[in-house]
Amino acid sequence: MTKLNNDGLTPGQPVSWEEMVKANANREVEVVEPTGEPVTRESIAKMRKDDVIDLLKAQGVEEPDGNVPELRKQLIAIMFAGD
Repeated sequence: MTKLNNDGLTPGQPVSWEEMVKANANREVEVVEPTGEPVTRESIAKMRKDDVIDLLKAQGVEEPDGNVPELRKQLIAIMFAGD
């Protein structure tokens, strides 16, 4: 028997949007209240390199590379893309 994921779907199985929505409809989601201050362009400008890299990784950048001003510029471009 093929092992199922916790959503009832077989790993690697192609699914439609409707199937995915249905599989996730009853999933319990943990809501986490935000902590600290919101991230702004101004707060990014003051962040240490390690903090900027952590946020870039959280945004999906696998290997953040560059000096601090370049990393900050990249993070601002990602987080405020619609502005």
